[in-house]
Amino acid sequence: MPAAGDPNGKSLLFDASQPGEPYVNRILSIARQAGLKQIDYVVISHYDWDHYGAVPALSEKLPILNYVDHGATSVRSRRRTAGPRQGRPWHR
Repeated sequence: MPAAGDPNGKSLLFDASQPGEPYVNRILSIARQAGLKQIDYVVISHYDWDHYGAVPALSEKLPILNYVDHGATSVRSRRRTAGPRQGRPWHR
């Protein structure tokens, strides 16, 4: 949950933790200590829940002006080699 501010007053949050009030409140506490009224940029490195999960609740409590992520994710289907579902994808 690194946060950074620059001399021009811009702020950046790189990844936003997992969902849940304790995590959102931790980010809010740091933002308030830094005197932030908004987050200018939130950068999400990848789509694991523990990297983006706090964003929805955080955005309800503190304005987020810009979101940056890596774009669409392509997932290849993995196939089982044995068992009753042989030849079917692991996920739908």
